[in-house]
Amino acid sequence: MSGAFLTRALLLTSLFLPASLLAGCGGDDPGGQDAGTPTLEPLVEMAYLVGEAEGGAWDSFSRVGMVTFDEDGNLYILDANAHRVSVVDPQGEVVLQFGNRGEGPGELRVPRGLVVLPDGEVGVADAGHRGFLIFGPEGEHRRTIRLPEGAMVDGNLLLPHLGDGAVFASRAFTITSEGGRMSVPTEIPIRRVALVSGDDDGAEASVLHEAWLPPRDMGEERTMTGPAGTLRLAGRTMRAFEPQLHLAVLPDGRIAVADSSTYRIEILGPDGEPAGVVERPIPPRVLTEREREEERQRRLDELDEGGGPQFQLVSGGVTLDQGDMREMLQEQVQEMEFWPEIPVIRRLAADREGRLWVGRSGAPNQPGPIDILTPEGEVVGSIPADAMAFPDAFGPDGLAAWIELDELEVARVRVGRVRGVG
Repeated sequence: MSGAFLTRALLLTSLFLPASLLAGCGGDDPGGQDAGTPTLEPLVEMAYLVGEAEGGAWDSFSRVGMVTFDEDGNLYILDANAHRVSVVDPQGEVVLQFGNRGEGPGELRVPRGLVVLPDGEVGVADAGHRGFLIFGPEGEHRRTIRLPEGAMVDGNLLLPHLGDGAVFASRAFTITSEGGRMSVPTEIPIRRVALVSGDDDGAEASVLHEAWLPPRDMGEERTMTGPAGTLRLAGRTMRAFEPQLHLAVLPDGRIAVADSSTYRIEILGPDGEPAGVVERPIPPRVLTEREREEERQRRLDELDEGGGPQFQLVSGGVTLDQGDMREMLQEQVQEMEFWPEIPVIRRLAADREGRLWVGRSGAPNQPGPIDILTPEGEVVGSIPADAMAFPDAFGPDGLAAWIELDELEVARVRVGRVRGVG
């Protein structure tokens, strides 16, 4: 066993700080601790840590795309770059790995997310296959379920639903007949697909709800000329701080949807019918001009530090090298648009006990407090900003998992039990 086993006794210092140390956070700042709301002081009991730079092949991750738990507390880790799923038991032992990159049956092309079904099957959403690859409890490929045209899966918006299926959403772009320009929709469908049955002939992905998307255009067309012709590029206008779609599925099948800059969460029934609204009188904060300039500079600094895109684009005899791509991105940053306010909701999830976790925004690009609510809108309490990182997955009996990077930027997953949140 590798050194990952020895880390199980480590304290979760990166996940938990005593709330008493943060008593100064508060006031009327939407990202601060709001007056009148009970302050929660969670305790995270360390369970185990997997993933390390010097580990073996089983516990070295290139990019953790998604994590989830099954009903027995086993952790499933999707390493998107390695095209591999690792299964870790409640003691922190890796008990199974499956998946490899390829074009054949059961091989992964562009894995985006995963769901675990009650019978132990695992569905891996793969954009390259435009569907789900279903694997058995031992990692054997059983079937591929293809989605209808246009029904792509975004791993950040993929959740199990009612045991036998999944709920997912993704933005789709369409090509208009006028000049071949891309059209960006202002709605995003939330779909449900059954995964217990289905085959290569395709599966129905019924639309449960149409969520709102901020309107935007594709920006000015750019052209690059080479010896053999001209390459036309039409990219989206870069925009910062615009509202994102947040999605959570409760244990009883109800769906929580947040799709605006306000503190408003729509509750849908398992069939997509409206079932309630959760709102709090916490307004979004207006973005200042100084914050706009700081965000532009932050993105330019990131480009400088990373050296720009590490690839070439070749089309029609025109080659865009790393320098060309970097220059185009720099121009996009300079021309970047800004949503006028910072959305209140930054993260949304549901735990196995049926509570909603709402991560609020703090300063630009920084997390604020975490609110715990019932689906009926009752506020259980609020975890102060910086007291605990927002979990990336929830398991049974208070289990939670956090995806993080170590000091060498190596991905790892930390698992613990959260107590004291109601």
